[in-house]
Amino acid sequence: MARKPVADLKQSYPISMRWGIIGALLINIALFALAPKSMNVKPYQTSQKRTIIAEDIKLKVENLIAPPPEEKPAIPLEAESEEEVEAATMAETEFAEVYTRPEESVEIPVVAFWKVEKKPQPLYSPKPKYPEKARVAEMEGQAIVEALVDIDGKVIDVRLVKKSGFNELDQAAMNAARCWTFSPAEQRGKPVRVWVNIPFNFRLNE
Repeated sequence: MARKPVADLKQSYPISMRWGIIGALLINIALFALAPKSMNVKPYQTSQKRTIIAEDIKLKVENLIAPPPEEKPAIPLEAESEEEVEAATMAETEFAEVYTRPEESVEIPVVAFWKVEKKPQPLYSPKPKYPEKARVAEMEGQAIVEALVDIDGKVIDVRLVKKSGFNELDQAAMNAARCWTFSPAEQRGKPVRVWVNIPFNFRLNE
């Protein structure tokens, strides 16, 4: 009885793999060519939509004190007698409490705004100058500047925490924040430094 020939898998395997890959490519090309052209593929969208809520931060300005008007110096007059000189006395003066800046070697703490017991209040809050280039280009927006208020109420450092979208408006807001003055902040009866957020709105119709 004659034995049936046995297929040599080692020789037929590479040829079968090549024909299988070629057949798969041809099937994919045929499916792509036969697919209807009017079929629209919509991108994947998540079921939950995220919303961004923009909160307009408003800083309440209280007890705004305008700078006193400048007085012209009095013209000195020569005294007629020595008795008049002796009788002349200087008027008594009263000074408000002023915090003096300590030496540089003394470290002044910086306390978070929400932790400060006595929060700083604006005393002089000039509005930023609208840049002429931004006005002509009709640029509008809001910039929020964070100002570091020193123990004497002056702003010693500023940084931009929210951009308006235009460099001209951001720079004008930072320049205006440097001119602000506040009442000193206190923590446990001692003056401290604190960062304060100052919003600046740039609107052409204002």
